[in-house]
Amino acid sequence: MYRWLAIPLLIAATAAHADVPRIVDWQDLVPEQSALADPLADLPMSVRFDLGFAAQVISDAEAGVISAGSPEHQMALGVLDSMKTRGLDADRLVTAFAERDAKLEARQQATAPGLDGKLVRIAGYALPLRSGEDGVTEFFLVPYVGACIHYPPPPANQMVLASLDTPHSFRNRFEPVWITGRLSARPTTQALDYVDGAAQVQSSYQMDVMAITPYADDPSAQISAGSFSPDNQGPELRLSRSGLPHPPLSGGSQ
Repeated sequence: MYRWLAIPLLIAATAAHADVPRIVDWQDLVPEQSALADPLADLPMSVRFDLGFAAQVISDAEAGVISAGSPEHQMALGVLDSMKTRGLDADRLVTAFAERDAKLEARQQATAPGLDGKLVRIAGYALPLRSGEDGVTEFFLVPYVGACIHYPPPPANQMVLASLDTPHSFRNRFEPVWITGRLSARPTTQALDYVDGAAQVQSSYQMDVMAITPYADDPSAQISAGSFSPDNQGPELRLSRSGLPHPPLSGGSQ
């Protein structure tokens, strides 16, 4: 008889445990992947730079972003001709560069399969996107100060598009915060406005935020891999296990 009485208690305890958010680190958002081979590893850096320029311009011309007769396109073709006179197989190298770039972009958009739909808690910097009279209703959570504004955007799987039912007032841009909510692996593209124009920024994750707290109000919280630091200022980035940029390691708990 006592065995049957214990079942409801077990179910209740399991449900209570399921409601406890998992604290995740930015590296947890990146799926485990094998090392990406670099077919251009033996080339001098100057050649790699020229290949990158030529491959991007040629891709833009093929996509109709720029004219095939533009000065940039003519310059790219001139770069390839110069490589050919030096005995390099420029066409093959451009193709190899473009293929590697496509693989890298796919890696930067890939999400961790075990986090989709999970209740999580993560620390980062808030970059407001939409606001009203009562405060901010949507923002990007990013791993370093200046992302998307003063420095290039992080990879898409290092961006969380956060939505708030109740507007929140931030004290300043890139305020360090903890957010809690159900994480969704849903890619999205948002327009980010600048003084001199706008840019499309991709994120691989979204979250309907249930709770948001200033990072400084919870100094005892543990971060699993310690790659978030409230003092990080952006450009001093290290590489994670998958070759994606992360802030300098902060040394454990904050």
